[in-house]
Amino acid sequence: MSIYPILALVCLLLIPQSSNASHNGGILANGTDAKQLYDDLFVTGAYNYRVRPSSTYQTPMTVFVEFYLLAINEEDIWHPDLALTNSFEDYKQIGDDKLLVESCSDGTVYWFPFQVFESTCPLDITYFPFDEQTCKLKFEAYSYTQYELNVTSRGPGVNLDEFERSSSWDVTEVSWETDADAYGPNVIFSITMKRKPLFIIQTIVFPIIACALLNTCVFVLPVESGERSGFAVTMFLALAVFLTIVSTTLPANSDTVAVFSVYLIIQTTASVLITVIANLSIRLSILSDPIPKWLHKGMNRTRLLLTCKTCKRRAPTSEVHPFDAESGDVPKKSVDYEPHGGEPT
Repeated sequence: MSIYPILALVCLLLIPQSSNASHNGGILANGTDAKQLYDDLFVTGAYNYRVRPSSTYQTPMTVFVEFYLLAINEEDIWHPDLALTNSFEDYKQIGDDKLLVESCSDGTVYWFPFQVFESTCPLDITYFPFDEQTCKLKFEAYSYTQYELNVTSRGPGVNLDEFERSSSWDVTEVSWETDADAYGPNVIFSITMKRKPLFIIQTIVFPIIACALLNTCVFVLPVESGERSGFAVTMFLALAVFLTIVSTTLPANSDTVAVFSVYLIIQTTASVLITVIANLSIRLSILSDPIPKWLHKGMNRTRLLLTCKTCKRRAPTSEVHPFDAESGDVPKKSVDYEPHGGEPT
């Protein structure tokens, strides 16, 4: 540790009278006074740093020494060449040569590199917008092996004291671990985030459900009004627009498919079928020729299939047999009962 700054300070306090600058109790007034004092001491004056600056040599001069953290440039000391292995854009070592590190008297060095990271993380969008994602950041020192360097962390690993909450995500859990099977020393930080679904529900989910309900009201409109076809096409276009919005909101992912996307595709396909049936019913209503037998038969079968009448077991019916009062013969036929609580005959 150099003592020259301390000696210079003592000199400024002990011999301020050597300067013609104005002063107040040994404190310089402005930058001009400081420059004048510097010129008087080191330029035009006969100041010698080998001579102890004291007004009297009969008493020892007191020098106060305190140890503070020493700031050193990052490039002047050894530090691990850590880098984010799963970086999104570029792959470079963290830190900067202009940064300073803090060195303590016990040899501990504090290094605070700052950097904005963009990492690649696998996403599971199955339950969008109620999904939860875990992103891992892996830092590794490539110039060393695990026999030469041990990279570790302490506590939860990720400090959230200065974290600013997001309006779209909540950080639910943070942790860290090391990969012992890797060649180089490494540390992996895991950040678990949960999506806030309120915005998606208000702007996408609720309008899509409303359109799906309105889509079933197409056949409520009378054919004579002429609005059935237009209403069906409008509902189809609305669902197609929402399908585009959802596809742009979700990340491009072929590993998992969102359940909500499947529901939207089903509703869009149903809207196409409803539009076709609505146009066909309008066309049949204005036909002057009678409906062909094959078409009439096919529509009846479709109606029976939709109402599940073909799946039901035919209910038993009551039978009435003649009774001969003169002979007194009673029919041996068992009595059938009416379905749904009918009275026996």
